[in-house]
Amino acid sequence: MINVAIVVNSKSGGGAERSMNILANELFNRGYKVSLIAINESPPDFISIKCQLFEIGRVWNDGLFLTFKSWLKFKNIIYKLKPNLLIVNCDLPEFFTIFLFKKFNIICVEHSQYPWRTRILLGKIVRYLLSLKKTKWVAVSDHLTIWPKNLAPNKVILNAVKDIVKPQFQFSGPIKRLVFIGRLTFQKNPQAFVRVASALKLPVLIIGEGTDMSKIFEMASEAKIDAEFVGFVKNPWSLMQKNDLLLVPSVYEGDGLVVIEALQRGVPLVISDIPEFQRFELQKINYAKNEKEFIDLISLEILNNSVFCIDQNKTRKILSDRNIQIICDSWENLVGNTINQNRI
Repeated sequence: MINVAIVVNSKSGGGAERSMNILANELFNRGYKVSLIAINESPPDFISIKCQLFEIGRVWNDGLFLTFKSWLKFKNIIYKLKPNLLIVNCDLPEFFTIFLFKKFNIICVEHSQYPWRTRILLGKIVRYLLSLKKTKWVAVSDHLTIWPKNLAPNKVILNAVKDIVKPQFQFSGPIKRLVFIGRLTFQKNPQAFVRVASALKLPVLIIGEGTDMSKIFEMASEAKIDAEFVGFVKNPWSLMQKNDLLLVPSVYEGDGLVVIEALQRGVPLVISDIPEFQRFELQKINYAKNEKEFIDLISLEILNNSVFCIDQNKTRKILSDRNIQIICDSWENLVGNTINQNRI
């Protein structure tokens, strides 16, 4: 039996975590021995995890000593599991992995266009040390290269999405609320969201947490916006109402899970006109290059949010490559080849 350990920042929080939870469950269903190792403390995800779950319990922004204690827990778990392969996701798991002195087959997953954005030098060192371990790289989108040398990944494997039951209502009527879903960080650009809402004088629902949360709360308060902050929600789509409009003003993206899940649910949206989102080839009305375009597009169609919904045929085409069976077939092929090529 192939023994795979998947290492993530936390068991919930973003596209990387959601996609790995889905993958872990499918590999488990196919008879793999799968362990999911979550380094940081977090609430449960919308996806119920079927395989063995190890939660190290590190608190975000822990200091050096507590982080070292978390690494010791991580090391002990890995050495006890003795996996045939590690699937490593995002900065902190990469950092923890370079200090494993026993040999392991390693596949790292590039989820972002700008990994290690706030710790560039450390990131370069970590990536160099990973290269010495003969790490293979998977990119979750064909627009991604492997930082910092812009290398081609060994394989591109899209993130899977979980099948859902269609919403019980259709989005229609005047736009009565703007919705933001995602981490409150520079990448997701919640500041632009608040400024757009202020210009349109519309109430907002902000779903998510992050380092910029206090700043966003202060901006909304100063602009006298009717703002509801609900923090992390396991299933944010359950809070959507038929007169809502989702805005995704990201500066850059990896795979763009929020957009993909919104398409899956028929949610009306306007998103940043960035290369990462252009690959979806939506209608012109769904893209905005800047805050003024967000404001102008919404102002023109303020009485009819359904014009921002995506044609079902287009949605089916986008989602057709996200089927978990197809995605897991690709992962199985890569896992088998990696283990066979690098017998330890």
